[in-house]
Amino acid sequence: MITIHIIWTLAVMAIYLGIVAWAYDKKNKKSFDKVAKSILNTQEQEHD
Repeated sequence: MITIHIIWTLAVMAIYLGIVAWAYDKKNKKSFDKVAKSILNTQEQEHD
């Protein structure tokens, strides 16, 4: 039973670290910046 918990913990940790690595990957910076700016532009237009 403990082995299943260890495997589950390691799998979840690997998935989490993979998501973090993907989020901070330099290849994604341009698309993240584009989305961030579009959100800000949308909010500015709603307030006008």
